[in-house]
Amino acid sequence: MNRRKEIREKLTNLLKHQTSAKDRVFSQRVVPLWDLSFPVTLVYARDETADVFSREDDALSYTRTLNLFVETRTKLLDDDNVDDKLDEYASEIEDILNSKPNLEDTVASILLTGTEIEADYESEEPIAAVRLEYQVIYRDEPSGV
Repeated sequence: MNRRKEIREKLTNLLKHQTSAKDRVFSQRVVPLWDLSFPVTLVYARDETADVFSREDDALSYTRTLNLFVETRTKLLDDDNVDDKLDEYASEIEDILNSKPNLEDTVASILLTGTEIEADYESEEPIAAVRLEYQVIYRDEPSGV
């Protein structure tokens, strides 16, 4: 299994049933939201860098830095305080991941590097989202050259 996929799935499984999104946590960025109840959490990668860690015989090992998003989306309702709701979702995720600094020995480290908050009042179904950006550092297994 690809290591990025393994990391996304591990993170997804850690969050399922532990946040307000309940079982609506997905390890991909494209999900048919109109079929789901809200809130919904999406886990997806943005980019990754790699540095050679070791070179033995004909095998290379890399230390990789993956920039990963954990995004929770919810519908905007007239009586909601959307900022409080998004802050609550962010806190739930941060608390879980702060207590698992290596995702149960899956990675070397996972660090929160930023948070984006947005609301779209223009669409037919107004949506708000909080997007947490994490830097995930891991080492892959040697591969043949």
